[in-house]
Amino acid sequence: MEWLYLDPKGKTQGPCSIADFKKWLGGMRVQPNLRKDYEEFLSCFVWRKDFDTSRTILKKLLG
Repeated sequence: MEWLYLDPKGKTQGPCSIADFKKWLGGMRVQPNLRKDYEEFLSCFVWRKDFDTSRTILKKLLG
């Protein structure tokens, strides 16, 4: 399944997979200088590529 997301600067990015999100977040989480970016990324709106009207927050999607 492909996902799109609205980055912290307001630009639509993707498509990407849930595995991609987890990989990126894992890399950010272990680097203290990226903590702010990590928190912002978790707050991004995400939606399935074919369902623009069903947006959620990345943190909720990942549980």
